[in-house]
Amino acid sequence: MGLSRKDLVESLRRAGVRDGDVLYIRASLGALGRIDGDIFDVVIGGLREAVGPSGTILAPTFNKISNIFSRRREVLDLKSTPISGAVSKLLLRDPE
Repeated sequence: MGLSRKDLVESLRRAGVRDGDVLYIRASLGALGRIDGDIFDVVIGGLREAVGPSGTILAPTFNKISNIFSRRREVLDLKSTPISGAVSKLLLRDPE
């Protein structure tokens, strides 16, 4: 049996996460083990449920810089693929 959304929310609650919190995460999807169900629903849905509608989830979403000497410096390009892991990629898929 793998990790369910309910399991993730309960674990976050035991760790002290409450409605309205700001949650900064650096997480490894692989470290979560086997996921039961839809990965987006379990991970992102579980994080969102743990912080509630007034909470905030933050995670690094680093992307490759093609030319660090370029005058064009975009802080966020939603078309780029983050190199900081699968959880960051999942968060960027969340329209909220």
